[in-house]
Amino acid sequence: MLYFKVDANGNPLSTPQTEDEIKAELLDQGTIAPANLSGWLVENKYVELPVGEPMPMAPLGKKTVSSMPVKNADGSYTRQWTFADLPVSGIEAQARANRESYLKTFVDSISPLRWESWSEAQKEEVRQWYQAVLNLPNDPAWPNVAMPELPTPIKG
Repeated sequence: MLYFKVDANGNPLSTPQTEDEIKAELLDQGTIAPANLSGWLVENKYVELPVGEPMPMAPLGKKTVSSMPVKNADGSYTRQWTFADLPVSGIEAQARANRESYLKTFVDSISPLRWESWSEAQKEEVRQWYQAVLNLPNDPAWPNVAMPELPTPIKG
């Protein structure tokens, strides 16, 4: 269950929290959560959030977060959702690390002798593939993109 704090008129004062989050907040304030937490929640003007609409899917690069509930004219509450940006340190950083590892595995292993043994057409195929891998972050679907297929000279 999720709960949120309301004022004397029943207007929401906080975003929804789980019981565990409320307990952690109490501990941060130096207070131990009471044994009868449900009674404490009522005494301290916390209201149970209705389930309402299911959480919407977030667009690429965003996460769905529950925002401040809205009090309706009939005294009921409606759950609201917003989208927040994912941190760069998340999925994108992992995708960049995977791309870097991919390039190290297949490009850094090409010796100068092997490179010189290829025809100009083979070298151009590798150059185009390499540029395609470098350009992956510019793809609108980034970071949910597949690595380009290895060129014939690298496949061997």
